Amino acid sequence: MNSEATREVTLSTTGELEERRLQVLRMRHRRMSEGQIARALNVSASTVSRDLEYVRAHWQEFFGTEQTFDRAVFIGETLARYEDVESTAMHESARAGISIKDKMRCLQVAMIARTHQVALLEDSGIISRSPVALTVGLPSAAQIRAAVEAATLDDDRESSTVFDVAS
Repeated sequence: MNSEATREVTLSTTGELEERRLQVLRMRHRRMSEGQIARALNVSASTVSRDLEYVRAHWQEFFGTEQTFDRAVFIGETLARYEDVESTAMHESARAGISIKDKMRCLQVAMIARTHQVALLEDSGIISRSPVALTVGLPSAAQIRAAVEAATLDDDRESSTVFDVAS
């Protein structure tokens, strides 16, 4: 064990070390590079590399001996990835000095990510896109015309009545 690893173990409790390794694993699963993970966790890239090596060597401790597929976890992680893509695209579109063409590309990527989120939720049965009968209650064009004519006739009667009283 090298001196840097010894120093980390003495600085971190076993629980903190395991928690950091889980964070490293989650971030790596979200396709972050070792450098990005190191910056996010405020550790060195070599620490991230060692944590990943440890997880690979001891994967059964993290995942158990039987591999199971948890649908909810898969959906949640996939939605988180789409949210990351959408958020990054929206952030980049608001960056100063970016061309209109690049802004439009970023917004298009954000829309595609949102579309994929909705599709995943629909496909998994969490939401449905069944047609909903909307009753808005707006008047028809014929009803509007009749109301305008009635109001015009009322205005004409009032103005003639006012005129008759004045004379």
